[in-house]
Parts: sequence; C-alpha cells; structure tokens
Amino acid sequence: MKKFLTLFTLALTLSIFTACNHTPTTTENIEETQTSNYKEYSTEALPNIPANQQTVLFFHASWCPTCRAAEKDILANVNQIPTNTIIYKIDYDSEKTLKEQYDVNYQHTFVLVDKEGNKLGEWVGLMTLEELMEAVNNN
Repeated sequence: MKKFLTLFTLALTLSIFTACNHTPTTTENIEETQTSNYKEYSTEALPNIPANQQTVLFFHASWCPTCRAAEKDILANVNQIPTNTIIYKIDYDSEKTLKEQYDVNYQHTFVLVDKEGNKLGEWVGLMTLEELMEAVNNN
C-alpha cells in the first residue's frame, strides 16, 4: 500500500507540474495574438481590407515542416509586423477556392493582395518574417 501511495503521489505531482508548464500550441498562440497583425483567415477578411493596409495571405498546411517553421518565426516576431500590414493564415488543404483564385499550387505560399483582393505578388518557400516584410515592401 505504501508503494501505491508513493507512486500515486508522484504521478499526481508530475501531472500538476506538466499542467503548470504547458506550452501553447501554434493555434493557441494565434488565438492569443488575434489583436495582432497575424490572424487566422475568415471569409470576412478579404472584403474588408482598408485601403492603406498591406494584406498577405499565408497558405499554410499543418503537416508541412517549412510552413510550421515559417509560422514559428512569425509568432516569435509578431511585434515586428508593421501596423499597416496583416498576415492571414489560410488552411492550404481546405481553402480550395482561394487556392484557385490566387493560382496557389504549393502549400508554403505567401500572396500579397490589394484592397480589392487582386494579387500583387507571390513568394513560395521558407522565408523569415524579416525577408517576407522586405519582399512585401519592395513589391
């Protein structure tokens, strides 16, 4: 019985420790930064782009290692996104209409659009947020 109580106490302590040290998942990080300039895409996003805003669509797949690396960099540097720029994370696998509209054929694609939703630029592959912002500003 003493061994059981010792093991039970150890297991309980470990579970409490693990819960207290929980690292948020990528989705939780995005939810925490919904007021920031990196957001999950919604159908209301594109029709409501302000004239002075630079809008980047990030076609992301959860299974894509380079997408996850790019998102990790974006989240780590989210405060470096200019106030007039917003990046929308789009699910590459489910948003087939947007993939067709912007002729996206690769899951790690960034598309710059104007206030009418017209494609202004496209970048494919792993980029840091700094490289992406430089490309957007040079477009």
